[in-house]
Amino acid sequence: MMNTSLQLHTQEFMGETLEVVKSSNSCNLGISGIVVMETKNTFVLRNDRKYVIPKKGTEFRIKGKNGNYQILRGDIIALRPENRIKEIRRIEKMLGGRR
Repeated sequence: MMNTSLQLHTQEFMGETLEVVKSSNSCNLGISGIVVMETKNTFVLRNDRKYVIPKKGTEFRIKGKNGNYQILRGDIIALRPENRIKEIRRIEKMLGGRR
């Protein structure tokens, strides 16, 4: 069975609400919205307007399936969404292996 962090980093994000909690660009801090598009390098978040947020250098807060908030590390998921499940071993290694 996959651990919670690995499940989080390999799931589909369309329709999920994300909040930027850490970013190499301080202007992006605190931006939150629903994921309306995802590319290899960005999330497009929509609330009152659209925001294109880079994955690299950014950490997001997301509500997990268990109801708790978790941190999603953008550097780890900087992949095309359709390739994320194929790269599960690489993601697992970046998360520090099995827990």
